Amino acid sequence: MIGLDIDKYYVRVAELKETSAGTTLTKSAVAAIIPKPEENISQAISRTISEVFKQEQIEEKEVYTSISGPRIQVRRMALPAMPEEELSEAIKWEAKNFVPFSIETAAVDYSLIIEAEGKGTKQELIMVAVDGEALKKHLELIKEAGLKCAGITPIPFALGELTKLHPELSEELVALVNMGAEVSSLNLFKKNSLLFSREIDVSGENITDALASTLKLEHAEAERIKIKYGLPDKEEVELTQEGIDPEELRHSMYSILGKLQNELLSSFDYYRQLFFEEKISRLLLSGGTAKLKNLPDYLTANFGIPVELIDPLRNIQVDPKIDQEKLKGMVPRLAVAIGLALGKGKEINLLKVKARKKIKSSDIAKILEHIKIPNSVIIGTPAAFIALIVGLNLYLNYSIIQARNELNAKSLKLGQLVKFRDRKAAFEDITKTEIDVNLLLARVNTLMPEGLTLAYLNFDNKKGEVSLGGESENPKIASAFVKSVEESPYFRKTQLIEIKKVGATTTFKMNFYVK
Repeated sequence: MIGLDIDKYYVRVAELKETSAGTTLTKSAVAAIIPKPEENISQAISRTISEVFKQEQIEEKEVYTSISGPRIQVRRMALPAMPEEELSEAIKWEAKNFVPFSIETAAVDYSLIIEAEGKGTKQELIMVAVDGEALKKHLELIKEAGLKCAGITPIPFALGELTKLHPELSEELVALVNMGAEVSSLNLFKKNSLLFSREIDVSGENITDALASTLKLEHAEAERIKIKYGLPDKEEVELTQEGIDPEELRHSMYSILGKLQNELLSSFDYYRQLFFEEKISRLLLSGGTAKLKNLPDYLTANFGIPVELIDPLRNIQVDPKIDQEKLKGMVPRLAVAIGLALGKGKEINLLKVKARKKIKSSDIAKILEHIKIPNSVIIGTPAAFIALIVGLNLYLNYSIIQARNELNAKSLKLGQLVKFRDRKAAFEDITKTEIDVNLLLARVNTLMPEGLTLAYLNFDNKKGEVSLGGESENPKIASAFVKSVEESPYFRKTQLIEIKKVGATTTFKMNFYVK
């Protein structure tokens, strides 16, 4: 069983075998990806993988790997009770609301969290969708390295395998934050099940870049300083051997770690209020950046809960031939690779999911049988109802508090009210319009910079006009977003209506049209 964890910075490999002593780690490696002048990043990754397998004398060629980034979506959703053979199509239909790529060619899988208890109740699940083109490129990369891909599992589910090594945590709501070189992810677990997952745009590279910028260092030297000193204690006042003031090191790292802290806190609040869960009891860290000196103590002081590194080798034997000292420094980085090897794609395997055919009207009819729309439900003008759909999409992307405030403040003027005389026909009419809304949301989402929050978005489908408002603590971020919309090939007649400072926040309103 081989777990292969790759991004554009590192290759991480873990080989596990079942022996008389139990599950045993027999081979492991972490290698930096350094492209040659004539290589693109994909070629460099494939070459590095090949070199690692040759150097470590790994004979097995079948690997379990993962995909991360915007081309894979992991979402929690609730759906009415329905037969299993219809559930897959219902999930895909629902996923069209938020995935930023074509769901028709995507590979979609799911893991059930809560089963429906009877007629009229809902089942809750974690849906996973990966862009078909991204999946194809990933498989080509693995093949180019001379390997065969046996399974593709999202990182959150690979990390979930590690929580099973810690049965004492199964009854607690535990947060596991994987801090990688390229991106971090927050994953909430209880009873060995993934309940919530979100990628956070804070990484080890961000810390290195901050050090390089503040201390005027080359990237390689900033990385070395980060690894050597980590986050200095406040008691440390003497200059380092390189003549660096510890206070400067702390200040540089606080700018990035503060952002991580805020993202985690807002995610914790969002989850608790949306799913009515209790307080998170413990925070576990994995990934290369998790090794940062004094990081657990910093997070414990700010969150008020225990923070510690997860042990990916809990209850796993280690082959005596492996260099123990070398392995000790690699273990946090091997967390995902070990989880991939342990799981073997049993819970989620996107490689085994065939791209499903387009949903037919007959399929919709079946799904509608399980979606009860009372006769008393009413709708207004198309433009007003589209605004409501957009509001619901934004509700899923931002905190529950913001969404509730927005809905309370917004008064939808519903005119020419009609009853649903034909439930099926009315629903199909709405979904025809919804396709345009989903495309609009996806295009707006790709332009949104980190640190920007939308307060509302209204879309007049008849005129193609979009009214949008938002806020940011940094006025430059709001201005950058307006400029991005203005330069987008999908929009025209961009007009900034208002931008003003309200306390520490910059708010703005704008209009534009869809081409």
